[in-house]
Amino acid sequence: MPITSPKNRNIWKRDPRMSIHRNLEEVGEVAVASTSGALAQFISSARITPSILDDRSGVQFLAREVSGCSVS
Repeated sequence: MPITSPKNRNIWKRDPRMSIHRNLEEVGEVAVASTSGALAQFISSARITPSILDDRSGVQFLAREVSGCSVS
């Protein structure tokens, strides 16, 4: 159970020494939320057909998704 869950009744969950666990959970949530639908679809396609990673357009797409800017 996540330490930030309201159902978590551990007495040490508010102890300052446990703050690293709250931070790790928040970072994990942001990482999952930031994955675009197009990127997830591309990764699924690449698992099925790895040769699309050799295509220039596939490389450019990944570069755009990772960097957040346009690649020519």
